[in-house]
Amino acid sequence: MRILHSALKKLRVETVLGTYLGRVRDIELDAESHLVVRYLVKKWANSTEYLIHRNQIVRIEEKRMVVEDAVIPRPTEILANEPLLVPPSQPQMVSDEVGG
Repeated sequence: MRILHSALKKLRVETVLGTYLGRVRDIELDAESHLVVRYLVKKWANSTEYLIHRNQIVRIEEKRMVVEDAVIPRPTEILANEPLLVPPSQPQMVSDEVGG
């Protein structure tokens, strides 16, 4: 499946269990490989943002993106330097992220 950036930015983002996270607001590309690295997802109603690594995407459908349920919300002010979703290959980061 191919999707235009304009359509991608409108996609509803939900977890596998059906939790609504928001909509795709932006994407981060690797300039050398031209691959999407992460998706910025945000609800308009609040300031919770999620950076979702491409490895966390379960599937992309016509009207929604489904992601794994391992989302860790973080305050917006620290968003710039920290990933919010830990790629499956790095589960040890979860305890570090939540102060463990």
